[in-house]
Amino acid sequence: MIHRYPWSGAVIVLAAALNGVAVMRVYFKLFTGPRHSTSIDLRSRPAERLAVLVLVAVMIGGGIYPQPFLSSRYRAAEHLLGERANTHPQPMHSGEESKEREAEDERTELERESETTAARANEPGQSRLQSLVGVRRDEPGSKQLAKRPPRNRDAVDDH
Repeated sequence: MIHRYPWSGAVIVLAAALNGVAVMRVYFKLFTGPRHSTSIDLRSRPAERLAVLVLVAVMIGGGIYPQPFLSSRYRAAEHLLGERANTHPQPMHSGEESKEREAEDERTELERESETTAARANEPGQSRLQSLVGVRRDEPGSKQLAKRPPRNRDAVDDH
């Protein structure tokens, strides 16, 4: 209906705004008591009105046309990235190359863990379950945790 009669949307928004004003008036009359009068003039002065007007104009103008404010920041970011590329010879990788590298690192880590587990399983007096859990039995009746290789905390899982 709004696509067929676009003015109906504007009328609905206006009606909702007027309804909100009416609800607020009723709230203030019922719950806040009589109006308090002061001996000091609380109206805004021209300088305050001008300051608020300027701030509103900057916010609306910056929202409608942000390019002048952002272009200098964009150039600064490009400059910093150029300097970073010159001081650190490692090239920036695309998303696919980065994912491939992370997958390869994860495969290498899994292979290392499986080799460690297999080596522990071949120790004398070591059961398969104990090797998987990481318990090493050096002497009969004594248990101590085996040291596992440290996990790479820098790797990020994209699951």
